[in-house]
Amino acid sequence: MQPFFRRAFLSIGLTAALVASAQTANPITLLEPFPPGGATDQLARVVAQKLTEQQGLVVNVDNRPGGGSQIAVNVLRQAPADGSTLFMGDIGAFSLNRHLYRKLSYNVDADLQPISLVGKAPLFVMVPKGSPFQSLGDLIAAGRNGELSYGSPGVGTGAHVAAEMLRARTGIKLNHVPYRGAAPALVDLAGGQLAFVFDPLASSGPLLKDGRIRPLAVATPQRSKLMPDLPTVAEGGAPGVNFVAWFGIAAKAGTPPDVVQRLNRQIGEAISSPDVVKRFADIGIEIAPSSVEGFGQLIKADALAYEPVIKALDINLD
Repeated sequence: MQPFFRRAFLSIGLTAALVASAQTANPITLLEPFPPGGATDQLARVVAQKLTEQQGLVVNVDNRPGGGSQIAVNVLRQAPADGSTLFMGDIGAFSLNRHLYRKLSYNVDADLQPISLVGKAPLFVMVPKGSPFQSLGDLIAAGRNGELSYGSPGVGTGAHVAAEMLRARTGIKLNHVPYRGAAPALVDLAGGQLAFVFDPLASSGPLLKDGRIRPLAVATPQRSKLMPDLPTVAEGGAPGVNFVAWFGIAAKAGTPPDVVQRLNRQIGEAISSPDVVKRFADIGIEIAPSSVEGFGQLIKADALAYEPVIKALDINLD
C-alpha cells in the first residue's frame, strides 16, 4: 500500500475510533413514563434504535412508570441540562397534568425544553371479545343502568380523560381503574375484568388481531382509514367526544439551543425514515416530526384547550 493511502486509512480509522469512543462515553438516556408494551414505549424504542443506527448516537430507553409521568420527569429534572437525558411523554405529561393535579411536582414551562413532536394516534373504544356490547350505544345504555369499570394506562392519561368526557356527555356511571401502563390494562380487558378501555391501536393491536378484544368506535371526528366501517364515538351516541393522543420528546430546561436544534434535526430525520412511517401507519400512528417552536406551541395550545374540559369534568388528583 502506498504511504499516502496508508496514512489516509490510518487517519480514517483513528477518526472512527475517536467518534465511537466519544459516543460510547456519552450515551443518551431516553426516559419513558410507562412500562414496556404501550404506544409511548414502542415509539421510544424505535426512536432510540433509529438514532443509534442512522445518527450514530447511543440511545438507551429507561422505563420509569408511575405518578402520572411525574417519576420520569423528576429524573430528568435531576439530570444535567446537556441533552444527555431526554424525556418522551404523551399529551397527558405535557398538557393535561397541569390541570389534573393539585400539586404537580414539575412545571412544564419551567422544567422542560420541547424538542420535537413524534407522532399522533386516535383512541378507540375497545371491549373484550365476549362483551355483550355490540355497539357504543349498547355500552352507553348499560352504563346508564349500572356502573361500568374501565381501565387506563394511568391517571391523567389521554385514555382517562377521554373516558371521563364520555361519562360527562352521556351520563353513564363509570369506575376508573388506573394501571401503570396500557399493557396490564389490556390484559385485564381481554380477561373480562374491565368493560372497556380507550386505547390507540399501537398497544391494543396485537390483542385485536388475536381476536381477544374488539373495537366499538373511534374517538375522532371522521372515521379511521384503517377501519372505515367502524363508527365514530359521535355516531355511536356521544357527540363531542374526540381525542387524539400525541407523543413528543423534551430535554431539561436550560439545555443549550444548539444542542436542542441538533437533537430536533436528528430526531426528525430518524422518524421520517420510510420504514418507520410505514410501520406506525399500519398501527394507526401518524409520524409527525415538528420544529422545536411548533412542538412548544402544540403543548401550550392543548393545555389551553383542555383546561375548561378538565375543570368541567371536575377531575382533581393529588
